[in-house]
Amino acid sequence: MAKSRVATAVKELAPSDGFEMVSADELISHPDNANVMSAEFLEKLKGHIARSGRYPALIVRSLGNSQLHPDQQGKLQVLDGHHRLNVLKELSYRKVRVDNWGDLSDAQAKLLVATLNRLQGQDDPDKRAQLLGGLQQDLELSSSQLTELLPESQAELDKLLELNAPPAELAHPDDEQLALPWTVFATVEQIAVIEEAIAAAGESSPTAQQGDTPQGRALCFVAQEFLKTHSGP
Repeated sequence: MAKSRVATAVKELAPSDGFEMVSADELISHPDNANVMSAEFLEKLKGHIARSGRYPALIVRSLGNSQLHPDQQGKLQVLDGHHRLNVLKELSYRKVRVDNWGDLSDAQAKLLVATLNRLQGQDDPDKRAQLLGGLQQDLELSSSQLTELLPESQAELDKLLELNAPPAELAHPDDEQLALPWTVFATVEQIAVIEEAIAAAGESSPTAQQGDTPQGRALCFVAQEFLKTHSGP
């Protein structure tokens, strides 16, 4: 039953009446809008519109089919773009660009208000970093100047821009100091003798090398001691 009612509500949505410019005084916000924006973001939005004069069209509906707003029949109700409307009014815009979605019912309008402000994807951090890094170069701005134009905070922007830095070169160890695997084959008796010697040599705690193991250090110590006692005339 619930799915059928939802499907019916969606099918009954009227097609958009298209973009138009309307008086800001004709627009009212939907009272159930729950989307909020911080003062910092509002200032950035205001700065962007003030500089460029551009903004996404506000999505509105006509109120001819509304049972809840009989006294607002001549108005258009904002379903998406409440913050843009407030900013545009603060900037003294008399005309506002809207996308009129027609004479929707109160239930349809409420459904759209519940979804339009929440349907959004998420940026891939690496791609976002590349985009902002290129933007910084094109505009020749410092990160603090770029922050004034973007929704990111200074700390968030700096972290993203750090992703564009080339990875630090890995240190290349001296080949003579690099630990390598070494396989030998021995009988059971030989292995027992070797392990006994390694265990005894391990007590001397030879100096560790990059990537080696205690067994490898101990076996090397045994070999060194053998060479000391058997070298020379």
